[in-house]
Amino acid sequence: MVINELRKKGYEISIPIYSTGDYKLIIAKKEGIQISFKQYITKEELESKWYQSPKRTFDLSMDPSGNLYENWHQSSGKVLIRKLH
Repeated sequence: MVINELRKKGYEISIPIYSTGDYKLIIAKKEGIQISFKQYITKEELESKWYQSPKRTFDLSMDPSGNLYENWHQSSGKVLIRKLH
């Protein structure tokens, strides 16, 4: 429902990043604006989509500036870098 509304408003929706924490991360982008949110999923969806997904993570963390990392230690690659103006 939220994804459809974002698409109607012109946002480009990313391919979901599946996490073993029972959610998928969705990133929506439009003209320099980036919105990210978790969408909780069932165990069945996780099991069916995990191996097919081009992007997976065991969990995500966010630092105070809004950058998202692929692990809680924030030592992995950044998933999303928030640009502060």
